Amino acid sequence: MSDEKLFGIDIEYSGEPPRRVFLESIDQLDSKRLITLYDYWNAKRGTRPRPRWDEFDLMEIHEVARFIHIRDVIHGGEEFVVRYWGTGLTDALGYEGTGKAIHEMYNEIMAKTAYQICREVLHSELPILSTGNVIWDSDKSFKKFISLILPLDGTDMPLAHILTGLDFVKPT
Repeated sequence: MSDEKLFGIDIEYSGEPPRRVFLESIDQLDSKRLITLYDYWNAKRGTRPRPRWDEFDLMEIHEVARFIHIRDVIHGGEEFVVRYWGTGLTDALGYEGTGKAIHEMYNEIMAKTAYQICREVLHSELPILSTGNVIWDSDKSFKKFISLILPLDGTDMPLAHILTGLDFVKPT
């Protein structure tokens, strides 16, 4: 299949696991949705490493909020459970993720990748940009995703949540 260059990453529509890089500059983002999310996250954090979840008002970014999910970090990263799942994700992917742990949502291969990405965000405390195909749902195998994974603090605990924004692109 054809290759495409997005965010400085060569993407091949081959069903391979997602590729990911640390977000070093907003210039790596071409998705208006993810730029809006990053700008909001960045404004809320100010001079701190990351903002707190309770500082987010999803109504301020309601168009973007439809395509995000928030995961709670359980036992320091042993598990991650969805606290919030946007309706745009339900429409695009065909299922509701609220209240589900990673292993309940994905096949074994994708669950392993999702755990790795969440733990990378926790350990690095840096945003991650991920691109790939929706390989965890056979009905969506030709849908390409672009995601921005951002760390969030809790009210009284650092790195208590992981915010993920997604955008979808049909392969050309």
